[in-house]
Amino acid sequence: MDGSCTVASSAITQARARLGAEPLEWLFLRSSETWANESADRHRWRDLALYAVDGTTLRVADSSDNRDHFGGHDSGRHAGGRAHRTSGYPMLRSVALMAVRSHLLAAATFGPYATDERVYARSLWGTVPDRSLVLVDRNYLQAGVLVPLMTAGSERHWITRAKSTTKFASIQHLGPGDDLVEFTVSSEARQKDPTLPTHFDARVISYQRKGYRRRCPARC
Repeated sequence: MDGSCTVASSAITQARARLGAEPLEWLFLRSSETWANESADRHRWRDLALYAVDGTTLRVADSSDNRDHFGGHDSGRHAGGRAHRTSGYPMLRSVALMAVRSHLLAAATFGPYATDERVYARSLWGTVPDRSLVLVDRNYLQAGVLVPLMTAGSERHWITRAKSTTKFASIQHLGPGDDLVEFTVSSEARQKDPTLPTHFDARVISYQRKGYRRRCPARC
């Protein structure tokens, strides 16, 4: 070749279509189960493997099939009384479990945009190993999300920052800014999932950095 020929921008897309999804899925699962979990196991904190979970959204190709399946973002009513408008592209919602120290993905799931990311996160709990600590967003502080993480394995812990509206009852004062507390599980949550307990315990640690207001993470 004389160097004047270049690869068309569509070549990668066409090659990916010929390859199909199964080989890429196998590659991701093999690498995530091996590299990510081995990394988390190797870089432990207080004998706990460290993970984090969070969600994001991605645009996908604008086709009728994708729009029907994934949907899109409704931007709501705009100034001037204009009607609701949806995003220019279909959007999927994705949630990933990541080994904190190496930033390697250990598991991921995705689906329609309208599904709450906490629903996707709960489907990942089966991939979390025992003797681990999972960092989650404060919007995950719900019994229906976190109790299954704790009860499905052994020594599976979570940590998150509590909201200012978070309510709990103190059980025992463990030290300065350190308390064992009890969260009440709402009747609505137990109606949706009868396996949930009426209460669950957690440890609340409050701290304050100079120049900032007091913070209150909850953990279990």
